[in-house]
Amino acid sequence: MASMGFSPADHSHVVIVATTQTDSAYVKLLWRCAGCGDIHACKVRGTAFPDEPCWEWNGSLTAPTLAPSVLKSKGEGPPCHSFVRDGIVEFLGDCAHSLAGQRVAMVPENADPFRGFGRTRADPDVD
Repeated sequence: MASMGFSPADHSHVVIVATTQTDSAYVKLLWRCAGCGDIHACKVRGTAFPDEPCWEWNGSLTAPTLAPSVLKSKGEGPPCHSFVRDGIVEFLGDCAHSLAGQRVAMVPENADPFRGFGRTRADPDVD
């Protein structure tokens, strides 16, 4: 297996979003991806949206770990596939961007990850 480089100058930003639905709640971990530039969102807790996958999460906001891997392939844009382990995004070789095969640190911040996407965290259709 090839060694994956670590790029401290490139960062993904991680934000937690908790939303309450009528009688159930869910929590998603969201971050702006340094590889594809899109927002990645993984449901990590809750019973809302039962058809949506739920990732295992270590509960950390500063060094999150998710299992299994995260694959963004729907919608527009090339596929982006990664593992998130201890706050490091490990981009897999099937990514169609320049960070394929590299490791990038996530940097926690309170900023809105949707800034620049023409929507905000308060928009009801943002998941």
